Amino acid sequence: MSEITIPFKQWSKERLKQYKRATSRTKIYGKVDDNFIADGVKFAIVGVIRLPTVFIISHLYSVEGAESSSELEKVFKDIFKNKPLPYWMYVHFFEKVDE
Repeated sequence: MSEITIPFKQWSKERLKQYKRATSRTKIYGKVDDNFIADGVKFAIVGVIRLPTVFIISHLYSVEGAESSSELEKVFKDIFKNKPLPYWMYVHFFEKVDE
């Protein structure tokens, strides 16, 4: 178990304390049981899996903190500055750690 750093944009920070329980990245940031602190809250990674970005947008938008697949797609396009989205991304699932 390690303490890691995962950067989050404001859109994600606003959802972390409520219902966001996954973040998709182009690289692996940590492994199961690693912890990170985001916006003053401690979280633990509970799973990491590589999936096609189109699958993430279509099926995992709610755990990513979006209300719809189109909202998540817009967020991803903003992150990648309207370049083509990567084919694969690593989904990091996490849960809040109660201390």
